[in-house]
Amino acid sequence: MILLASCGQPSEETVQTAIVETQLAEESEPSSAPVIPTNTVSDCYVDATYKTEWAITFCDNFVDNRNGWDLGRSGDELSRSNFDISNGKLVVDFTGAATTGYTTGVIQWIPITEADNFAITLTGEMDSVYRNLTWGISFRNDSNGSYIFEISNEGVYSLIKFKGGDWSWPISAKSHRAIKWDDKNTITITGDGDYFEFYINGEFINSYETDDLDGSGLAFTIWMAEGVTAVYEFDDLLVRAK
Repeated sequence: MILLASCGQPSEETVQTAIVETQLAEESEPSSAPVIPTNTVSDCYVDATYKTEWAITFCDNFVDNRNGWDLGRSGDELSRSNFDISNGKLVVDFTGAATTGYTTGVIQWIPITEADNFAITLTGEMDSVYRNLTWGISFRNDSNGSYIFEISNEGVYSLIKFKGGDWSWPISAKSHRAIKWDDKNTITITGDGDYFEFYINGEFINSYETDDLDGSGLAFTIWMAEGVTAVYEFDDLLVRAK
């Protein structure tokens, strides 16, 4: 299942105004994840050094579509997209439609699996002539809300919370030298109880402690401003669970 919604740009200053004016329907929130075939872990290898004592529960290096991603073209009033697996990567060609006069953007959740205590890592790259776009990992997802840790193609990261139709920024947008502009970046999040740590390209970035949301859904996200077109490539997805 791919979940799509219109929303304001999740970064600093101008973003705050756009988000306040945006309403998300309940059906656009992250929900249940796809069923994982039991044979997808044993012959999949991703080099990830976090929480190695925990069991691997999901793995994909995109040599095929063993995890049943929803591939192909789709489109509606919010966006046009094409999902494909090519050259060992999940490739997403995505365009955000201009529906509100270029004042907001479009976010898409792609559910992965579920875990209460987890270590998740994913490598992604954004290719676009535009600058208003991000990708990230979403956790603690359920019908009530979600957290999203994301990076932009301008070297900025943030932690966003969506709860009950409202957006907030537990960690406001910050720049960091670990983020590579116009290149591949690897995001890792570890969650143990109510404590979460965030890493980019193997470097510790920040942490956050909260018990406000208790969902177990994990997903990855893409966001772009209205009218923006970009190609996202994802690889080396691994989830460990306690």
